[in-house]
Amino acid sequence: MATVDAADELAARVAAVALEERDAGDDGADDSGKDSAGPTMQLVADGAHGRLAAVVEKKQKEEAKEGEHDHEQGKSRASGPLLPVPLPPSAALSPEYIRARITDEYLLNLDALSVHDPALSQRFWQPSVQPEDLFLPMTSESPYMLQVERDPITFEAKAFRESHVSSSETAVSSMSMTRTVAANADKTYGSTLQYPFMPGGMGVEVAQQMRLLASKKDTHQQESHSADADSKLTQPDLSLFDFPENKVLPDLGDVSAHLPPPPSSSSSLAQQLALAGLLDDLALPLTREGEKDTSSTSTSTTTTAAATATTTERQEGQQAEESSAVTSSAAVPALSELTAAAASGTGEESMGSGGGGGEEEEEEEGNGEDGAGAKEEVEEDLEAALTKTYAQANAQSTGQEQTKNWAITIPVKAKVEDFEFQVPNPAITYPFELDDFQKQAIICMERHESVFVAAHTSAGKTVVAEYAIAMSQKHMTRVIYTSPIKALSNQKFRDFATRFDDVGLLTGDVQIRPDASCLIMTTEILRSMLYRGADMIRDVEWVIFDEVHYINNAERGVVWEETIIMLPKHVNVVMLSATVPNTFEFADWVGRTRKQRVYVIHTPKRPVPLEHFLYVGKVGKADPLFKIVDAHGKFHMKNHSAAVAGKKEGEGKKAAKTGSYGPKKRGNASWGGDRVLYRSLVQMLKKENLNPCVVFTFSKKRCDQNAYNLRGTSFNTAEEEGRVNAIFHRSISILKGSDAHLPQVERIKAMVRHGVGVHHSGLLPIMKELVEILFSQGLIKVLFATETFAMGVNMPAKCVVFDSIRKHDGIQLRDLLPGEYVQMAGRAGRRGLDTTGTVIVLCKGDVPDVNSLHTVMLGKPTVLASRFRLTYNMILNLLRVEDLRVEDMMRQSFSEADLQRETSSQRQALVEGQAQLAVLGSEEFPSDLEEYYTLAVEYLDASHRMMAAILASNNAMRIVGAEGRVVVVNSQMYRNTLAVVLRTMKSSNGPAAPKDFEVLIMVDETSKQKPGQRKEKTNKEESLLPLPVTHLDVPQGAVSHAIVRIAGTDIVAITGEKIPVDKKKVVQQRNATECTMVAQQLQQLAAKGLESLSQLHPIKDLGVKQLEAADAHTRMKALYKQLSGFECTSHPDFTSMYGRLHERRVLMNQIDSLQHQLSDRNLTLLPEYEQRIEVMQRLQFINSERIVQLKGRVACEITTCNELLVTQLIFHDILTPLDPEEVVALLSCMVFQNRRASEPRLTPRLEEGVSTITRMAIEIAETQLACGMQVSVEEYLEEFKFGLVEVVYEWARGMAFKQITELTDEPEGSIVRCIIRLEQACREVRNAARVIGDPVLSQKMEQAANMIKRDIVFAASLYTVDQ
Repeated sequence: MATVDAADELAARVAAVALEERDAGDDGADDSGKDSAGPTMQLVADGAHGRLAAVVEKKQKEEAKEGEHDHEQGKSRASGPLLPVPLPPSAALSPEYIRARITDEYLLNLDALSVHDPALSQRFWQPSVQPEDLFLPMTSESPYMLQVERDPITFEAKAFRESHVSSSETAVSSMSMTRTVAANADKTYGSTLQYPFMPGGMGVEVAQQMRLLASKKDTHQQESHSADADSKLTQPDLSLFDFPENKVLPDLGDVSAHLPPPPSSSSSLAQQLALAGLLDDLALPLTREGEKDTSSTSTSTTTTAAATATTTERQEGQQAEESSAVTSSAAVPALSELTAAAASGTGEESMGSGGGGGEEEEEEEGNGEDGAGAKEEVEEDLEAALTKTYAQANAQSTGQEQTKNWAITIPVKAKVEDFEFQVPNPAITYPFELDDFQKQAIICMERHESVFVAAHTSAGKTVVAEYAIAMSQKHMTRVIYTSPIKALSNQKFRDFATRFDDVGLLTGDVQIRPDASCLIMTTEILRSMLYRGADMIRDVEWVIFDEVHYINNAERGVVWEETIIMLPKHVNVVMLSATVPNTFEFADWVGRTRKQRVYVIHTPKRPVPLEHFLYVGKVGKADPLFKIVDAHGKFHMKNHSAAVAGKKEGEGKKAAKTGSYGPKKRGNASWGGDRVLYRSLVQMLKKENLNPCVVFTFSKKRCDQNAYNLRGTSFNTAEEEGRVNAIFHRSISILKGSDAHLPQVERIKAMVRHGVGVHHSGLLPIMKELVEILFSQGLIKVLFATETFAMGVNMPAKCVVFDSIRKHDGIQLRDLLPGEYVQMAGRAGRRGLDTTGTVIVLCKGDVPDVNSLHTVMLGKPTVLASRFRLTYNMILNLLRVEDLRVEDMMRQSFSEADLQRETSSQRQALVEGQAQLAVLGSEEFPSDLEEYYTLAVEYLDASHRMMAAILASNNAMRIVGAEGRVVVVNSQMYRNTLAVVLRTMKSSNGPAAPKDFEVLIMVDETSKQKPGQRKEKTNKEESLLPLPVTHLDVPQGAVSHAIVRIAGTDIVAITGEKIPVDKKKVVQQRNATECTMVAQQLQQLAAKGLESLSQLHPIKDLGVKQLEAADAHTRMKALYKQLSGFECTSHPDFTSMYGRLHERRVLMNQIDSLQHQLSDRNLTLLPEYEQRIEVMQRLQFINSERIVQLKGRVACEITTCNELLVTQLIFHDILTPLDPEEVVALLSCMVFQNRRASEPRLTPRLEEGVSTITRMAIEIAETQLACGMQVSVEEYLEEFKFGLVEVVYEWARGMAFKQITELTDEPEGSIVRCIIRLEQACREVRNAARVIGDPVLSQKMEQAANMIKRDIVFAASLYTVDQ
């Protein structure tokens, strides 16, 4: 039968169904002749087009014949037209008519489709009532789930496969990505009941992976329904192995098949591995035990050969691409022979047969059952070898990892010439040419590599973040953008929402589209999601850390480290930072922690160079700017001197005019001087066309005062003032009642109308955002801002002015750090608008000195440093998960980065040391030799202590260092050898170290070494043989000499003998004759023996006054007497045995040291961790087995405030009897941070609550002290500030915001920030109450949160109001 075209066949089948529907419709038609035919024909007619007409006509003729035949048989058949009644034949066969009808009735009226009719798409069976079924257990859920296989490059879906999910793998018991999905309520934020996903740097050991593989294999074999022995072979879970992350999956063929067939005799393990391109990464033995290893030249099946070839090409391309980079993983030799042999299903017989590949294939086809048995054996060997090989590979990688850099720096001058070729289909395009560093980052991201981009301010780092977002949306995954502050999150949400479709925002009080593919949040929220095992993390492809240099923040820097450590392995990171000097070290730590390479990309220079000036005010009639650093970074000393002279001239004229001399006064006089200086400054800026300008001032009060000093000065035109008024009124329209007329709102309105603004944390959030919007639109010309304005806000200016280069950091008044100065100065210079950016330093007092200016302006930025610290919340979150250890978190921290780098080499040295110790065996020594060795070690230690005291004494050094002093040297090169001191020298270990000595020493002529030359150390010579000086070493052959430099600690005995030395001939000229004479005298002294030489006493003869020297000398004499009585010294093989014992002891000490360094005892924070554990055990948060108890579970819910104190308040029933407004008022002491606030007026119940909280805080502080923590009670109590208790209490009771601002001297912004954090704290206490089953407290906290969540405090952000 000829093959029918697919469209014709489809049309024929559908036409038959359509005619059947027509017949059914004719039988059931009513009197009105309403069309009741089914929709099948109309739906398919448009797809069949003209071919349908011929098919229908053919079908009509066939049915006509059948109808005549039925009529002849006497059957009744309803008469009527062949087509449905409303459709004439000509119209029905018209494609235009059919298309129009389908469009009108179905495409535009989806409800008419039968697929939406449940009666047609579902079938129902009435269940039979069987009461006895209630006694039967419920059916468990399916142990399988569908997983998508994606191309790792394009991320396109290639196929779906069924993955076995153990019934025990749930969110509350497993960290696996294959665990079942939790409830929808916990999908975004997670829950403290859930386990986190396995962090990328805390994978299980290979042995555990193998055991898990074996258990899964047994499970699969038990569930197999095939009786064939070959079908029992189970495919291993390849995700357990650490295969190369950039391995490209091969084309799996027809994706429409979706599910691949289960493993069977036709799908061997070797074939599956070959198809996955994995055998080239394995090194497996080809032969069984006792058989000869031969190489195979046979080929696999066509599919396997093609897959292997594809894999080889990809590997070659990757090797060529990464030839200049370091190796990404431990290299394991490839075994292509095993691929062919195992895939062909033959053993050594097929490999050993000669002939070509075609002959072998014919033999394979004819093998039958014999071939099946051989194939099964090979696959069993292969599977067994997998376990062995990966264990070996892990051991080998231990040694190779030490030479592996996880960070790869891309040269700053590397040009990208073929960007279009490397990225032919970019996820997003730009209308401008990208910079090289942006192209480099995009190329790395297209390879699915993590990047660390350190670029200057306004260089264009946002492009890299946007590309990551575009890639995730293209791949239909998620991306998370984190920022250090909430204000930056809001701004980035506005920016990204205008460019991308699916963007959400998660902050403490705002949730906008939490299911979006791009989520913007603070880093604290991401950390909480990771600890709580939020299922949303499964879909995350990228995490963007903006302003990652914020890790240097003393309070919050630990959040970045925790988040990076806790991220699962499948997540890649994009880190954006200002320029820092140790980008490579930080990236290496991130890569080593997450076990993935990180590419470091940084910009060589700013896109808009900066020029730095000093401004001292008017000098005569001039108003000069003194350029101190030009655009090329050159410091101009002459201009600094000119600025100093100009400052003196200006002050002299001012003093002559006012008649006042002497030092300046602060207070009101200073404000007046600032007003004059700033008025002249803004006039100069306006004249030089340097607006818009940002004036950084390190005081909120001074910001407001400086802006107030410019009252009466307008920088905006009438048109601009109108635009300002329109934007202002539209922005405050969301405020209600008196909130729109607050004093701060009125002040800001008057300022911004004239083009002047302020920006600091004391402003209301809506006012800060309004100022930012106006500044970005060029309607604010002079902005007085604090340092936070430079944190990530993309709002460049033409000029930046520093009110001062000194700031108070909460501890002391100091100069700005270079990194701080660069961060703020970087706001100057608008790319594409300005050729240079102008930075001005105001000289309100004296001109800063040259050193300070040079350090601040041209010094190295602050390095990224670890701020890792332990918290109770972190410890409890890790203790509640069995597979995670707090010690591992400490080990993975940036503070232990050096320890991480050395771990691999230390592990290899430990393995080698243990192997050497095994080689030495367990030799039996004389019974007293071990004790002799122990005393000898103690003797040598006492000798070193005595010499250290002698070398530290000036009196002793004059005697020991005298020319000609005879000493005994015991070092790696010379053992108990006499030497003559020639002179003392400064130590090579630094000025604080003991001095060195230049000596003339005896050597054997046959083994003479040049002065200063060192022997190669052997394993036996890692340290001195701890033998006391019982005899002197005399050369056996001809005596010669050497002039060498020794350390002072190499001298073990100081004699009273002196040999005359001609310093000029010996020291300067190195006269051979004179030196030989001195050596001969040494030989004569050595021949007499040690007993004949008098030794100087450290106290009596050398004048050492330290008691330690006397004690050491006394101990040496006592030990010497003990050592002389051992019988082992008379053994003929004593020296050899003693050397072997020493070698073993040295090796054992090295092993102990390495084990200590690799153990948890070597962690810096381990003592503090043990102290915090003891605190929580005493407070019953955990038990003696360190299992988290109910108190600990409650504390895990608290992240906003002090978890220990809040939990104690809950369990002591302190909060439940209080009213909701009283509870939230008392909790404000844990979120309010300002140290200086007016004293609140409290009600008696609030005063009692304050005293109770203070008392319980003292109890916790005393418990910490008792456990060894170095935090005093006073320091602990400083964490709790009650300055806003009254304000929050009245706000919860409904008082207007304008009235509560009159109850305190705190700025409005601080009040709003405190209340917003309180709302989150209330939700956390509510959740904690639910954990312990306290509905009363839970309801009160819900009510308290609703009471404070109102009006201007929770007004929508201007960046999100449209969303």
